[in-house]
Amino acid sequence: MTPVQCTVALPAILACLWVAEPVGGQVFEDGWLFPVEWTVASTEGVAPRSVGSWAACGTGRLFEMPELKQNYLGLKTTRGGGFVEAEWQILGGHMWRERLVQLEAGWGRSLGVSLVWTHRGTDGWGGAATSCQELAPTLRAYLGDDLQITIRSDPFILTRDAVARRRSRWLSLHGRAGATAWALTVDRRRDDAPTVRVAMLARCAPGLALGILGEPDTGTLGVTTAWARGGLVLRTSHLAHPALGLTHRWMLLLRRVAG
Repeated sequence: MTPVQCTVALPAILACLWVAEPVGGQVFEDGWLFPVEWTVASTEGVAPRSVGSWAACGTGRLFEMPELKQNYLGLKTTRGGGFVEAEWQILGGHMWRERLVQLEAGWGRSLGVSLVWTHRGTDGWGGAATSCQELAPTLRAYLGDDLQITIRSDPFILTRDAVARRRSRWLSLHGRAGATAWALTVDRRRDDAPTVRVAMLARCAPGLALGILGEPDTGTLGVTTAWARGGLVLRTSHLAHPALGLTHRWMLLLRRVAG
């Protein structure tokens, strides 16, 4: 792409990102409101806390734009009542790129606490770059095998003069009734206006779960799928924004199978 083309295209990309951030578009896992454990549990009819350790890779494209391609790597390891989860993702291309690294370590069974450390860095065409580190304490409670609540504080900015993300996760509720799981998340924005998203995921057959995801504030609506066979799980997300169009994501997961 020539410098002139870059100059024309970059404002359009940044405008899409300005809209995408409030609807959770820049974070890869926002394509699914359910954590990996709940997705796997829905395909197999087991308790989410029994899923254990896993590793995953994924790819996606925001609003079907080649300039806004996403790549993702993640893993989680559990031992006793503790866990460590790590995620890496990159969004964008040579004109604009955002790198995100997130580490979370926690402890506790019925009631648990964790710390989430996040590093965000952006590189823009022409050499512009930003960097920000954040730390957020998190409280998690399991009310039996079929109900979980997670509350995360506003992030503490560790980098001097850095600007916080416009949107951060505050509250997550996950529950299950029979073969159907449900999720509700509330994200807090800098202007303190909450954003609510809801999702459902139903087990349709052994190893297959289908779901829907919606965000009433923006009109975003879509479907999710999860396919499990042995230790492999494939989950997909296909969301439609009324103005910007379709966003597709795919994640391939390898998990440790007990026994």
